[in-house]
Amino acid sequence: MVILTECDIELAVHEVYRPTSAAGGASACRSAQSAARARAPDWVCEILSSSNAATDQVDKFRVYGASGVPFFYWIIDPERKILTVYRFDGGQYQSRFRPSRARP
Repeated sequence: MVILTECDIELAVHEVYRPTSAAGGASACRSAQSAARARAPDWVCEILSSSNAATDQVDKFRVYGASGVPFFYWIIDPERKILTVYRFDGGQYQSRFRPSRARP
């Protein structure tokens, strides 16, 4: 298992995404020099910011699920201090962990 940060993931032709972190086999992420299509990673983590929250929570959520990110999608909201963990189950992401309130 390889964990990479800020790597390009090409989930379909001309559909390249750059999650905060991703993990999977060595081919889960591609280097800037490689034109080879990478397979979907096993795990993706996104850290929200005001400029990307909607993209990470709606667009990427849909794309990662449709493209076969098979295990986990984590969304970290540092402003609210919340980690939401989704697991791909039954053809869609199911929430597996989300604290009811942030702790100091």
